[in-house]
Amino acid sequence: VLILWLPLLLVMSQRGINYLGVPLSEHSTQASQLLLVDRWLAVTGFLLDGLATYFGVVPLLAAAGAMLAAVILRPRQGLVLAMAVGGPVIAVIAAGDLGASLRYWLNVIPLALAWTAGGLVVLGQRLAGQRGGQLIPLALVGVWIVLFATPFIQTAYENPAALVLPDKDRLEYLEADSAGTMLPELAAFLTAENARLGGDLVVTGAISQCAGLALYLPPDSGIQMGCPRIFSDEGRGAALDEHIRALSAEYPHYVVIFEDPGLVPVGDIVSIRLDTLAHFPRPGGRVTLTVYQPVRP
Repeated sequence: VLILWLPLLLVMSQRGINYLGVPLSEHSTQASQLLLVDRWLAVTGFLLDGLATYFGVVPLLAAAGAMLAAVILRPRQGLVLAMAVGGPVIAVIAAGDLGASLRYWLNVIPLALAWTAGGLVVLGQRLAGQRGGQLIPLALVGVWIVLFATPFIQTAYENPAALVLPDKDRLEYLEADSAGTMLPELAAFLTAENARLGGDLVVTGAISQCAGLALYLPPDSGIQMGCPRIFSDEGRGAALDEHIRALSAEYPHYVVIFEDPGLVPVGDIVSIRLDTLAHFPRPGGRVTLTVYQPVRP
């Protein structure tokens, strides 16, 4: 292993990176200044915190017990599942990337569930001789569904902003420009505005989730939704300014949506004035979706 790693470590050291210790350069971030072992511990803590948040501490401990039972009572099958789950987990932890989101761990969840289920089945078989013994694993699963899974799903459906999530997931899925929060409310506003105007509303969505917003619009609403490629120069800056100016001159009922902060600032639009129609702040107050109406000359 050392022979394979040594050339890479030498190249990294020449670039000012000491992967096994504190970086040699001053421009490194605080995260990269951690020792490798410290990064491993930090990533492990991040993973355990995320699992405990989503599944609950007690169910997580119960699942660990079921996994251990599978290894002890069915060593061959249990160890195969242990290696299938542990291999990817150890690999991601060893990479020491503190910025990895929990979604990158999802590939091992089905295998971990299979491992847990196998352990529960084995325990049920061992307890079959006792009265009601086989029902104990099913009862544990039922308790988890009632006390943990169902409330989480109900909250996610009715009030996502109230979900208790790991900080990084809350940022990505509820608060940042990548989130889908406030899209239903924004779509409802556009639908009502379209009905008020007689069904010929044209919309330009200069937001990260423009395509997601389009999915919330009723297919028979008649709203014309346009999503410029704001991730490239052809959909931002002067190009977007010209696009909005041209459409505002062509369509009498035309609105533009920006988010602040976002990939494209509303300040890029300089050739035409924009009047504010509505604000839709996302949870946490980090990002606000705003609907503007261009003022025709």
